[in-house]
Amino acid sequence: MDYGRYFKLDSEASDLAAGIAVFRYRADGETDSPIYAALTHLGIEFNIVGTAINSQLLHLPLDDNLSEGDIGMILARNFNRKVPIPELEGYTLFQTSDADWRGYFSVFFNSGKGIRDSIHPWNLWSNDKTSISLAKLILDFLFDLRETRVFQMSPHYMEIIRKLRENFFFRALAAKAGYLYQRMAYSAAIKKGAEHFGRSWKQRGKDWKRFYGELFFKAEEEWTACIRDPRSSETFHGSGGWFQSSEKEMKHVYSFWPRLNLDATKMAAKKGNDKLSSRWFISRYEVGFVWRVWPFHQSFLGWHLFLPRVFVNIAAGWFTFVLMQNFSGPKLTPGGHAGLICAMLIMVLCCCYIFIRRMSPLLDCLSVARRSLQLTIAALIISAIIGYGMLFAIKDPTINQNNFAFFLVAASYFGIFIQLFVNEKNPSDAL
Repeated sequence: MDYGRYFKLDSEASDLAAGIAVFRYRADGETDSPIYAALTHLGIEFNIVGTAINSQLLHLPLDDNLSEGDIGMILARNFNRKVPIPELEGYTLFQTSDADWRGYFSVFFNSGKGIRDSIHPWNLWSNDKTSISLAKLILDFLFDLRETRVFQMSPHYMEIIRKLRENFFFRALAAKAGYLYQRMAYSAAIKKGAEHFGRSWKQRGKDWKRFYGELFFKAEEEWTACIRDPRSSETFHGSGGWFQSSEKEMKHVYSFWPRLNLDATKMAAKKGNDKLSSRWFISRYEVGFVWRVWPFHQSFLGWHLFLPRVFVNIAAGWFTFVLMQNFSGPKLTPGGHAGLICAMLIMVLCCCYIFIRRMSPLLDCLSVARRSLQLTIAALIISAIIGYGMLFAIKDPTINQNNFAFFLVAASYFGIFIQLFVNEKNPSDAL
């Protein structure tokens, strides 16, 4: 195939026998522009060729000697960049077409909910026809690279694909764009329906949902695997706008809960992928979000939601304090412990803050504080459950209402403090 949605082979500028393949860019999916792309053994080049301007627009080097972050830095610098092109003034039809609304650029920045930011690259592109958003150029190229076969005509195609897959930034960008595109396609397909002659309407609907559901799940699985990758936190943090934080990106995935019609094998794979994402959330102490969405993603539910390692640490704290109360140490007397309990609560919260800040140093202060509060509340709830269970079992009359509150908070602090020394262990893991 010599054309995709946004690029087509320029037969006049190409010499396939000599290994030269040049592709012309159509930003609206319909009208030729003065922008050309070429895949070479050195990387991907985008050039402007016209009467008023002739220069290189963007170059993505793919030299084997480049570091992992080089492509990421180039893409980060060009996320908001807009290049004026005088040649575009002559293209009166150079605007967003119906086909372009279904491309990567549209779903990446619009997500089907409309544009609300007046300085967004989408608005910059649609309001000014004499310039090109490089974010759009990159995403349109990525669309044809993944969704069409036009670039397979280049003799360097396989080499380029291999090098791009080895680069985590580009692979994550492709996975995110592909996921958003398949999510839009799945939602549109379910609403629109399809016609399969000779089949009942119920069977047609099942076939249609299963077809798009499998594509959607495959894209979701690829994207969530990239988010769970340990490299995502640092890569997303310095992406210049291509990505939000790892936690926010994963929340965007699981804040959308369509019912997928998959066969038994793929449904088991989806549940397994959801379980991994749930444990990933817990490992980063996003307890509140997991508990809020598990009714919609029932595969999230499991013992890992109760932070087994923290649970055991708090139980050990309760057991220690009860032994101290009965066999050694001074007795705690009723009354006068309100200030002490408040101080202990502050210590628990500070301990959680320090712990999460050390674990995720790239998070902003508000996110760390919110997550610390969630962890503190979770620890107090776990401690209360263990404490009441222990008191019911041993029926110790020396532990009254006042010192019970102290023990509850102290055991929470003990459990979190111990977790500080085993922070490389996932709190959702059993011992």
